[in-house]
Amino acid sequence: MATLFPDIDAIVGACDLSEQTSSRFISKEQRFLINGTSVFVCLFNQSLYHDTLFKQLRIRCPDGLGNAVSSRRAEFLAGRYAARQAISACGELVAGEVQVGVGVNRCPTWPDGILGTITHCNDIAVCAVLPAIQNIKRYIGMDIEKVLETNVVREISSSVCSVWEWQRLASLPFSNDIITTIIFSAKESLFKAFYPYIGEYFGFECAQVKCVAPYKQSIWLDLSPSLVAKTGFREVECHYTLQSDYVITFLFH
Repeated sequence: MATLFPDIDAIVGACDLSEQTSSRFISKEQRFLINGTSVFVCLFNQSLYHDTLFKQLRIRCPDGLGNAVSSRRAEFLAGRYAARQAISACGELVAGEVQVGVGVNRCPTWPDGILGTITHCNDIAVCAVLPAIQNIKRYIGMDIEKVLETNVVREISSSVCSVWEWQRLASLPFSNDIITTIIFSAKESLFKAFYPYIGEYFGFECAQVKCVAPYKQSIWLDLSPSLVAKTGFREVECHYTLQSDYVITFLFH
Protein backbone atom coordinates (compact mmCIF):
# COMPACT_ATOMS: atom_id res chain seq x y z
CA MET A 1 0.00 0.00 0.00
CA ALA A 2 1.16 3.52 -0.75
CA THR A 3 2.05 5.65 2.24
CA LEU A 4 2.78 9.32 2.84
CA PHE A 5 5.40 8.44 5.43
CA PRO A 6 9.00 7.26 5.00
CA ASP A 7 10.05 4.22 6.98
CA ILE A 8 10.73 4.90 10.67
CA ASP A 9 13.70 2.53 10.66
CA ALA A 10 15.20 4.61 7.84
CA ILE A 11 14.46 7.81 9.75
CA VAL A 12 16.18 6.79 12.95
CA GLY A 13 19.14 5.47 10.99
CA ALA A 14 19.45 8.50 8.76
CA CYS A 15 21.83 11.07 10.20
CA ASP A 16 24.10 11.20 13.25
CA LEU A 17 23.99 14.57 15.02
CA SER A 18 26.71 13.82 17.57
CA GLU A 19 28.86 16.70 16.25
CA GLN A 20 26.03 19.14 16.97
CA THR A 21 25.00 17.81 20.37
CA SER A 22 27.98 16.51 22.31
CA SER A 23 25.74 14.64 24.71
CA ARG A 24 24.08 12.82 21.77
CA PHE A 25 20.73 13.47 23.39
CA ILE A 26 19.44 13.93 19.85
CA SER A 27 21.22 11.35 17.74
CA LYS A 28 19.30 10.96 14.48
CA GLU A 29 17.12 13.14 12.31
CA GLN A 30 15.24 13.18 9.02
CA ARG A 31 13.41 15.90 7.10
CA PHE A 32 10.85 15.29 4.38
CA LEU A 33 7.79 16.80 2.73
CA ILE A 34 4.23 15.47 2.73
CA ASN A 35 2.19 17.27 0.09
CA GLY A 36 3.92 20.56 0.82
CA THR A 37 3.97 20.05 4.59
CA SER A 38 7.42 20.21 6.20
CA VAL A 39 7.99 17.28 8.58
CA PHE A 40 10.95 16.71 10.88
CA VAL A 41 11.55 13.51 12.86
CA CYS A 42 14.28 12.94 15.42
CA LEU A 43 15.39 10.19 17.76
CA PHE A 44 16.32 11.26 21.28
CA ASN A 45 17.72 9.52 24.35
CA GLN A 46 15.91 10.41 27.57
CA SER A 47 18.66 8.88 29.71
CA LEU A 48 21.14 11.44 28.33
CA TYR A 49 18.95 14.45 29.09
CA HIS A 50 20.23 17.26 31.32
CA ASP A 51 18.91 20.77 31.80
CA THR A 52 21.86 22.53 30.14
CA LEU A 53 20.74 21.04 26.81
CA PHE A 54 18.13 23.80 26.52
CA LYS A 55 20.96 26.34 26.27
CA GLN A 56 23.05 24.12 23.98
CA LEU A 57 20.16 23.66 21.56
CA ARG A 58 19.01 27.29 21.90
CA ILE A 59 15.54 26.28 23.07
CA ARG A 60 13.77 28.51 25.60
CA CYS A 61 12.70 26.60 28.72
CA PRO A 62 9.24 27.82 29.77
CA ASP A 63 8.36 28.77 33.30
CA GLY A 64 6.97 25.81 35.19
CA LEU A 65 8.73 23.11 33.19
CA GLY A 66 11.49 22.96 35.77
CA ASN A 67 9.04 21.29 38.16
CA ALA A 68 8.26 18.53 35.66
CA VAL A 69 9.90 15.11 35.79
CA SER A 70 13.05 14.66 33.72
CA SER A 71 11.33 12.53 31.06
CA ARG A 72 8.75 15.27 30.46
CA ARG A 73 11.48 17.91 30.10
CA ALA A 74 13.30 15.64 27.64
CA GLU A 75 10.14 15.17 25.54
CA PHE A 76 9.47 18.89 25.53
CA LEU A 77 13.01 19.72 24.44
CA ALA A 78 13.02 17.14 21.65
CA GLY A 79 9.61 18.28 20.42
CA ARG A 80 10.60 21.96 20.34
CA TYR A 81 13.86 21.09 18.60
CA ALA A 82 11.87 19.19 15.97
CA ALA A 83 9.53 22.17 15.61
CA ARG A 84 12.35 24.62 15.00
CA GLN A 85 13.94 22.34 12.40
CA ALA A 86 10.64 21.73 10.62
CA ILE A 87 9.95 25.47 10.37
CA SER A 88 13.48 26.13 9.12
CA ALA A 89 13.16 23.44 6.46
CA CYS A 90 10.04 25.03 5.01
CA GLY A 91 12.00 28.25 4.51
CA GLU A 92 9.80 30.48 6.63
CA LEU A 93 12.25 31.51 9.35
CA VAL A 94 15.90 31.13 10.29
CA ALA A 95 16.14 28.06 12.54
CA GLY A 96 18.15 29.77 15.26
CA GLU A 97 15.54 32.50 15.67
CA VAL A 98 12.50 30.25 16.00
CA GLN A 99 10.88 29.66 19.38
CA VAL A 100 7.63 27.73 19.70
CA GLY A 101 6.09 28.82 22.97
CA VAL A 102 3.51 27.37 25.34
CA GLY A 103 -0.04 28.70 25.35
CA VAL A 104 -3.30 27.93 27.10
CA ASN A 105 -3.55 24.31 28.29
CA ARG A 106 0.09 23.77 27.28
CA CYS A 107 -0.69 23.97 23.56
CA PRO A 108 2.17 25.15 21.31
CA THR A 109 2.10 28.77 20.18
CA TRP A 110 3.43 29.08 16.65
CA PRO A 111 5.18 32.01 14.94
CA ASP A 112 2.97 34.21 12.79
CA GLY A 113 2.23 32.61 9.44
CA ILE A 114 2.82 29.05 10.65
CA LEU A 115 0.51 26.21 11.66
CA GLY A 116 2.05 23.18 13.29
CA THR A 117 1.66 20.03 15.31
CA ILE A 118 4.07 18.22 17.64
CA THR A 119 3.94 14.62 18.81
CA HIS A 120 6.31 12.27 20.59
CA CYS A 121 6.33 8.69 21.82
CA ASN A 122 9.11 6.97 23.73
CA ASP A 123 12.29 8.15 21.98
CA ILE A 124 10.77 9.61 18.79
CA ALA A 125 9.69 13.24 18.35
CA VAL A 126 7.90 14.55 15.25
CA CYS A 127 6.79 17.99 14.13
CA ALA A 128 4.87 18.94 10.98
CA VAL A 129 4.28 22.53 9.87
CA LEU A 130 2.62 24.31 6.98
CA PRO A 131 2.21 27.99 6.09
CA ALA A 132 -0.98 29.73 7.14
CA ILE A 133 -2.90 31.35 4.28
CA GLN A 134 -4.89 34.52 4.93
CA ASN A 135 -8.67 34.07 4.77
CA ILE A 136 -8.33 30.30 4.27
CA LYS A 137 -9.02 28.01 7.21
CA ARG A 138 -6.31 25.35 7.47
CA TYR A 139 -5.65 22.67 10.05
CA ILE A 140 -2.91 20.18 10.80
CA GLY A 141 -2.66 17.38 13.35
CA MET A 142 -0.29 14.45 13.80
CA ASP A 143 0.01 11.72 16.42
CA ILE A 144 2.37 8.81 17.01
CA GLU A 145 1.46 5.94 19.34
CA LYS A 146 3.05 2.68 20.34
CA VAL A 147 0.55 -0.06 19.49
CA LEU A 148 -1.71 -0.42 22.52
CA GLU A 149 -1.35 -3.58 24.57
CA THR A 150 -4.29 -5.98 24.62
CA ASN A 151 -5.16 -5.32 28.26
CA VAL A 152 -5.20 -1.56 27.60
CA VAL A 153 -7.45 -2.04 24.56
CA ARG A 154 -9.93 -3.99 26.69
CA GLU A 155 -10.06 -1.14 29.19
CA ILE A 156 -10.41 1.83 26.83
CA SER A 157 -11.88 0.56 23.54
CA SER A 158 -15.48 1.42 24.46
CA SER A 159 -14.49 5.03 25.15
CA VAL A 160 -12.40 5.29 21.97
CA CYS A 161 -14.91 4.00 19.43
CA SER A 162 -18.22 2.22 19.00
CA VAL A 163 -18.50 -1.36 17.78
CA TRP A 164 -19.72 -0.25 14.37
CA GLU A 165 -16.77 2.16 14.04
CA TRP A 166 -14.39 -0.68 14.74
CA GLN A 167 -16.19 -2.88 12.22
CA ARG A 168 -15.49 -0.33 9.48
CA LEU A 169 -11.81 -1.08 9.90
CA ALA A 170 -12.22 -4.81 10.49
CA SER A 171 -11.36 -5.57 6.86
CA LEU A 172 -7.83 -4.29 7.38
CA PRO A 173 -5.16 -7.00 7.84
CA PHE A 174 -4.46 -5.85 11.39
CA SER A 175 -5.12 -7.13 14.89
CA ASN A 176 -7.78 -5.70 17.18
CA ASP A 177 -5.03 -3.92 19.10
CA ILE A 178 -3.70 -2.18 15.98
CA ILE A 179 -7.15 -1.20 14.70
CA THR A 180 -8.05 0.33 18.06
CA THR A 181 -4.72 2.17 18.12
CA ILE A 182 -5.36 3.59 14.63
CA ILE A 183 -8.76 4.94 15.70
CA PHE A 184 -7.38 6.29 18.98
CA SER A 185 -4.49 8.01 17.20
CA ALA A 186 -6.70 9.42 14.43
CA LYS A 187 -8.95 11.08 16.99
CA GLU A 188 -5.89 12.42 18.83
CA SER A 189 -4.68 13.96 15.56
CA LEU A 190 -8.13 15.45 15.04
CA PHE A 191 -8.04 17.04 18.48
CA LYS A 192 -4.62 18.57 17.83
CA ALA A 193 -5.83 19.96 14.51
CA PHE A 194 -9.05 21.57 15.76
CA TYR A 195 -8.28 22.61 19.33
CA PRO A 196 -6.58 25.87 18.19
CA TYR A 197 -9.86 26.91 16.53
CA ILE A 198 -12.22 25.71 19.25
CA GLY A 199 -10.19 26.54 22.35
CA GLU A 200 -11.88 23.83 24.42
CA TYR A 201 -11.62 20.11 24.94
CA PHE A 202 -13.85 17.67 23.10
CA GLY A 203 -14.11 13.91 23.42
CA PHE A 204 -13.63 10.96 21.10
CA GLU A 205 -17.41 10.74 20.70
CA CYS A 206 -17.33 13.96 18.65
CA ALA A 207 -15.88 12.10 15.66
CA GLN A 208 -17.04 8.81 14.17
CA VAL A 209 -15.25 6.56 11.68
CA LYS A 210 -17.18 6.83 8.42
CA CYS A 211 -15.14 4.62 6.08
CA VAL A 212 -11.64 3.39 5.32
CA ALA A 213 -9.61 3.56 2.09
CA PRO A 214 -6.89 0.90 2.50
CA TYR A 215 -5.23 1.69 -0.84
CA LYS A 216 -4.66 5.27 0.37
CA GLN A 217 -4.01 4.26 3.98
CA SER A 218 -6.62 6.72 5.17
CA ILE A 219 -9.84 6.76 7.15
CA TRP A 220 -12.64 9.32 7.04
CA LEU A 221 -14.11 10.76 10.22
CA ASP A 222 -17.60 12.27 10.42
CA LEU A 223 -17.75 15.18 12.85
CA SER A 224 -20.51 15.77 15.37
CA PRO A 225 -22.94 18.68 14.83
CA SER A 226 -21.19 20.67 17.55
CA LEU A 227 -17.81 20.31 15.82
CA VAL A 228 -19.34 21.13 12.44
CA ALA A 229 -20.77 24.34 13.90
CA LYS A 230 -17.45 25.32 15.47
CA THR A 231 -15.09 24.35 12.64
CA GLY A 232 -17.11 24.51 9.43
CA PHE A 233 -15.97 21.00 8.46
CA ARG A 234 -18.33 18.03 8.26
CA GLU A 235 -15.74 15.31 7.70
CA VAL A 236 -11.96 14.94 7.56
CA GLU A 237 -9.55 12.50 5.97
CA CYS A 238 -6.87 11.09 8.27
CA HIS A 239 -3.88 9.19 6.90
CA TYR A 240 -2.35 6.35 8.87
CA THR A 241 0.68 4.11 8.70
CA LEU A 242 1.94 1.20 10.78
CA GLN A 243 5.70 1.03 11.15
CA SER A 244 7.46 -1.37 13.50
CA ASP A 245 5.43 -1.15 16.72
CA TYR A 246 4.14 2.35 16.04
CA VAL A 247 1.03 3.85 14.50
CA ILE A 248 1.30 7.32 12.96
CA THR A 249 -1.75 9.34 11.93
CA PHE A 250 -1.77 12.65 10.11
CA LEU A 251 -4.45 15.01 8.85
CA PHE A 252 -4.16 18.42 7.24
CA HIS A 253 -6.05 20.83 5.03
